[in-house]
Amino acid sequence: MQHPFVSYLPEFLESFGGHYPPRPDFDNWPHSFGYYMVACTEMPARLTTLNDVTKFRQWLEGRLSEVDIEETENAIISRCGGFNPQLCGFLSCLAHLLHAYRWGTLPVTQQMREITDMTFPEVLWKPYMQLNSYFGFHYVGIAFALFTCNGTYDTDGNLQGMRFYWNSDAEIRRHEDMFKMTSMQVEMNFTKFAQILSYYLQSGNQTLENHETPVEEQIRVLDEATTCLRNALKGIHKLMTADTKLRQFFPRYIEDFLGWGIPATDIGPTAGDFLFIQILGSFLGIEPYSSSVRDKMPSYCRKLLSCLDMAKEDRFKVIGIAQPGIQNRLSKAKNKLANVYYYFIMGHRKHITPYLQDSKATSTGIFRGANVLPGVQKAMLNRALAVAAIKDNCNDKIISQKKSSQPYWSLLWLIPLAHAVSVIPTLMVHLSKLGYIPCLDIFQ
Repeated sequence: MQHPFVSYLPEFLESFGGHYPPRPDFDNWPHSFGYYMVACTEMPARLTTLNDVTKFRQWLEGRLSEVDIEETENAIISRCGGFNPQLCGFLSCLAHLLHAYRWGTLPVTQQMREITDMTFPEVLWKPYMQLNSYFGFHYVGIAFALFTCNGTYDTDGNLQGMRFYWNSDAEIRRHEDMFKMTSMQVEMNFTKFAQILSYYLQSGNQTLENHETPVEEQIRVLDEATTCLRNALKGIHKLMTADTKLRQFFPRYIEDFLGWGIPATDIGPTAGDFLFIQILGSFLGIEPYSSSVRDKMPSYCRKLLSCLDMAKEDRFKVIGIAQPGIQNRLSKAKNKLANVYYYFIMGHRKHITPYLQDSKATSTGIFRGANVLPGVQKAMLNRALAVAAIKDNCNDKIISQKKSSQPYWSLLWLIPLAHAVSVIPTLMVHLSKLGYIPCLDIFQ
């Protein structure tokens, strides 16, 4: 019987035009969408030159005063029969305008950070809610709108840049674009990673036949998944550790605008919003960051994750008669995949400090307080612990049975050694709290 994830993946990819992330269309928009495109293109300069929340909002509403809302709604409805790349691009355009209207200036003022309730002009809100229904979510500050649907591509499907941005200063804008691009590079590995996981689950159905070849294939596929994960995360690691200018610009000119905070519990996009990270966690059996994370994803993404959640109890177990050591090798292959994720989180937790230590984003969600950094560090530590908790014990019971003629007392020396090894993850956590984080550079 085929795993539900294997069955649904082709349909899922087709629902986004044959690949994920989808390829938005920013060029062939209907007339009514054009007003928004012009406003979004002019918006960065106005944020800077006006430097006043009220004046900026007046300018934006005036720039969109010629929009016929009914015509815009009809244009959306006429394109809702299936996947439409124009609606992807229009979603990102509206999301960037809504975030600009919400904050009003760059940098963001403390007064705006404290606001957790706001009414938006109908010309922005109605079409955005209409697109939310089309994609199947009801949030504003999400990665799908601000990142996934904002990419521009060449004819071969290679990510070239981001279409919309908030900063007008050339250098700051380049870093905003670089940050969004690097985050999107993770998502660009989704299709390959999903196909690898699908192949693993498909080959796993054969382990009931008492053959060794399918399990050997699963081990090989897990190694391939580990390489894919390492490549996907490498760009973020490099950006965070090498670009000192981004550390300077991020808190004042990027972080706030990515946030949302209406209501206060809606903190805006996080790494957990990206589908690549979600299927990685689901495949390994890790619970989502929070119960609301999947609600921020299109309905097709939620269905794909629900399929992957099914029949996961025996995902990394050899079922049937197997040669000695095969379960141990499969567990080690799984642990290698988890290790890359674990060390990335712990390393990211360390490298995020210079970006957030001066952050003023204090009014949103779980990070509300005197400083955003401790909340982020705690959340990332909890995530790392969740990853560590799913790793398998790789003691090979079959080999132990093979040596059963040896007196058990002769193996008693292994007990203190096993105990010492078992406390290593706990020791690492305590060290990390003191600032001594053992981070293997797995991306070199």
